[in-house]
Amino acid sequence: MNDLSTPSNLHLIIAQRPRVAILVDGDNVPHSALSWIEEKATNLGNSVIRRVYADIGLHKDWAGETEYLAIHCTTTAGKNRADIHLVIGAMDIAHRGLATHFFIMSDDRDFGPLVAHLREIGMQVEWAGKPKPAPKTLSLPTGVIKAKALSDLDQKLHGLLRSTKSGLTLQAIGCQMKNGTVKAQTGKTTWRAYLQSMSDLYILSGQSKSTLVTLKTP
Repeated sequence: MNDLSTPSNLHLIIAQRPRVAILVDGDNVPHSALSWIEEKATNLGNSVIRRVYADIGLHKDWAGETEYLAIHCTTTAGKNRADIHLVIGAMDIAHRGLATHFFIMSDDRDFGPLVAHLREIGMQVEWAGKPKPAPKTLSLPTGVIKAKALSDLDQKLHGLLRSTKSGLTLQAIGCQMKNGTVKAQTGKTTWRAYLQSMSDLYILSGQSKSTLVTLKTP
C-alpha cells in the first residue's frame, strides 16, 4: 500500500484537486468579506487565480490586497465596467483551461448568463453574494431584543459605504446601484429622496450630484 504521507504523493493529491478561479466584483462586494470568500473557495479546491474587478479609486482597500490581482475598471457615463471585465476574464480563463471551478462573488444578477454558459461548457460554478450581517442584539434589563434588521437594499448600500472611509457621492451610488430604476428599488424618484427619507441610517452633505453620503453612526 502506498504511503500517502510521502512528499511525492502529497504533491499528487494537491495537483488532483480542482483548480479554482476566484473572481470578485469589487464594486459590489466589500473588502471586509475577504475572509468569508477565502473560506468558501477553499472548499472548492486550490485557488490558483484570485482577481478583483473594481473602480480602484473608490475601493483602495482592494488594491492593497496582495493576494488578489486588482483590475481597475473606471466608472464612466453612469455605468461601472467591472461586470464587463469580469465576464471577459472568466471566459478567457475557461477557454484557456486555467481553471475548472469558478467562485464568482457579486450580488449583481447580470452575471446569470455567464454562470449558465460556464456550466454549459463543463465548468463548476459557485455564485454568491456578499455575506449578510447577523442581526445586532441589544441587552436590556428586561431581556435581549433584536435591532431592526436592514432591508436587502440598505444592506447593499451599507456594504458600499463601509468599503470607503470617506463615503460616496450620490453620482457614485447611482452608478453602482444599477439593478433596475431608482423608483423600482426605492419607491422614490431619486436616490437623494430615498436617502433623505432614511435619515436614521444616512447623512447627506453638499449639493447636486457631488453630495457626499456617509453612514450615520449610532
